[in-house]
Amino acid sequence: MPGLKRMFGGLCSGYSEEQRHENNGFHELLHQYGASAKLYGPAVSQLGGWVVTSILTECPSICRISLQKQAQYMHETTRQWCIRLGRPPHEYGAHCNFKLSLPHTADHLPNADYSIGAFQLTGDDIRHLASSTYRSVIATGDAESMEWSETSMQLHAIVGPVYCVFDTNFETQERAPQPITCVSVPGINFAYSHSDKRRFVQSNGSLAVAAVVQRMSLIWTHVLHIMEQNQVSVPVLNAIGCGAFKGSYSAVPQLWAQALGVALATKRCARFAMVVVCLPEFGDSTNFSDFTGVLASPKLQDRFQCPLLLVEDKNMLIVADFLSRASVHAGILNPSDWEALATGKMGMYWDGGHIALEEIMAMQTTLLTQHKALAPRLFDPKAHVAVVRSKELL
Repeated sequence: MPGLKRMFGGLCSGYSEEQRHENNGFHELLHQYGASAKLYGPAVSQLGGWVVTSILTECPSICRISLQKQAQYMHETTRQWCIRLGRPPHEYGAHCNFKLSLPHTADHLPNADYSIGAFQLTGDDIRHLASSTYRSVIATGDAESMEWSETSMQLHAIVGPVYCVFDTNFETQERAPQPITCVSVPGINFAYSHSDKRRFVQSNGSLAVAAVVQRMSLIWTHVLHIMEQNQVSVPVLNAIGCGAFKGSYSAVPQLWAQALGVALATKRCARFAMVVVCLPEFGDSTNFSDFTGVLASPKLQDRFQCPLLLVEDKNMLIVADFLSRASVHAGILNPSDWEALATGKMGMYWDGGHIALEEIMAMQTTLLTQHKALAPRLFDPKAHVAVVRSKELL
């Protein structure tokens, strides 16, 4: 795989100091908002200005209760929906959402009302959501990306439309005018993946920083490439790989931030009105300060091809849903697991076990329409694959 300098260096020009001053109109708003929002990069467009103002002044703040508690509010509704799809009432799956195969895939689902409370959903809707989902794979020029192994899955993404079923109060809501483009990718697992540790940790126990940042940059750039290809106006991202996956390496969030800076310098990002990264701090999490500490660098900012808004007290799902209800095409990032992308267990542990953001997404959105039980062709290595060459990511 080519080095970072060869992949990204010298491709994108910076922007002028005059353009930088055009963002001063947001200075007062950001000052009023406090230290939990930062705006970086080139001049903000009219749409970008609306996005910044609306997110900071109208979009609900994040719910601070634990993810486990949030899951409890939505869990039973999701279970009942799965039962209506044909899942046996007695079945629970701590490791797989549909332990037994459903009687019908989305292609052959009976015509019926599959609404989830106030969220209206028909068999045709489920078929459309499942059939519109596909797999994107980065072709690096070697055999790795064609394998379906733990580390190679980082070169894969599951891409498809989703809607938010629950609002910020965990009540079912009416469907938004348009779906959100969801990109599911696994991060680097420094905590308990022996494969990732062999690849990205040196024999002395320290991180192989160059290899780590190269892979992180490839993941970010793949995500943004997909969103641009799907005509997303505002990608709404999160701190992928900075929770359980970071293990004992405190520098991991800073490396993901550095890699995001590399990705934002690619030409395709100029087509976004804004990129938003939601970085809520829970407990001892320092993702917001780690990301702002790195991305505030003028050397990185001068190469950004679109404005970047970092917010500490907003929920990615709620922000994207807010934008979609204003008819702005938003994209979200699902920080998934390699096993989910390889075997189709989208949502992984939503019905028992560890609860992370992917499990919340499986309950709060229509992500489960991408599960292998409903969309088996999506997880056939020979089908539903869009191959992206490394050079196309530049």
